[in-house]
Amino acid sequence: MEGDSDIVLDSDDLAALSSKTRIAILKAIDKKDSTITELAEELGISKASVHAHVAELESSGLIEADKVRKWHPYSLTKKGRQILHPHKNTRVVIMLGLIVFCMTAGIYSFVLYFEGFVYQGGASSADHPLIFLMFGDIFALIAFCLIVMMIKPLFKNEPSDFADEE
Repeated sequence: MEGDSDIVLDSDDLAALSSKTRIAILKAIDKKDSTITELAEELGISKASVHAHVAELESSGLIEADKVRKWHPYSLTKKGRQILHPHKNTRVVIMLGLIVFCMTAGIYSFVLYFEGFVYQGGASSADHPLIFLMFGDIFALIAFCLIVMMIKPLFKNEPSDFADEE
């Protein structure tokens, strides 16, 4: 069974990706949704050539046009984004794992600080309470920073590496 992160390419996709111009078009659209005129200007090729390449990319399902708007800007489809950025989901999993680890370690340190902990040999955490409080603060701060790193692009009108893709 295929997962959401699997990229399945057929012969149409491989044919569409076999041109350096089409790859340049994909990368340009990845930066900003663009019309044929904008793509022609950015890449320095004729509109007719861009139109032919865009038709190939659209037929393979890598890009799509916004037909509602007057000038039909093209954007990447989910498949196109997966081809250009295959490991974005991996970064999300790593970030979420680090957040869970830091939050757990921070909470554990706070619990040890407030309840006390007896070490082997009879020493108690009450002998060194600030160490546990300091570790709890550090882990909580790291978790907070990781959360801010994940949600910061949502407030800056930037494309997010962590946003859900449809």
